[in-house]
Amino acid sequence: MSGGRTVGKTVASTRHARWLLAAVLALGAPAWAQPLLLVSEQEVAREMALPPEAITPRTAPRPDAPTIRVLAPVLGGQPLGNPIRIELSFAAAPDAEIDPASFSALYGALRIDLTDRIVSRVTVEKTGLRVDNVVIPSGNHRLLLRIADTKARTGETELRFSVQ
Repeated sequence: MSGGRTVGKTVASTRHARWLLAAVLALGAPAWAQPLLLVSEQEVAREMALPPEAITPRTAPRPDAPTIRVLAPVLGGQPLGNPIRIELSFAAAPDAEIDPASFSALYGALRIDLTDRIVSRVTVEKTGLRVDNVVIPSGNHRLLLRIADTKARTGETELRFSVQ
């Protein structure tokens, strides 16, 4: 008799698992698993149309400003292929902490704000962030990444790369 109950539970569990799988497939993959189109083709075209003199140099950072270390993508001169992983590590001076809410990411000389596109997918931590499955159109790209500390000192780094 117990065998019948076990078979019944197994059949019910199998039906439940099939229904759950069908629901997941119908709804699609979760947002974090979908590719993140970081920059549109139109935004890249607007950036490429700018004359070289439109690119403004960055100012020298304060020595006590937070630092941003790019862990990924690993840049070696070769163009990157999609999808791309962006992983950053943040560090503050000993007298302050990183303010995760201050993170910003700007694209190119036009300084198109990409921050919401990134933070909609990941949580910015005091130690850094990681966003996987990033898709960027072919071409040369510049991201200006910024983070501030609890003493309102801002650090930034520029990430330049090509995508094939």
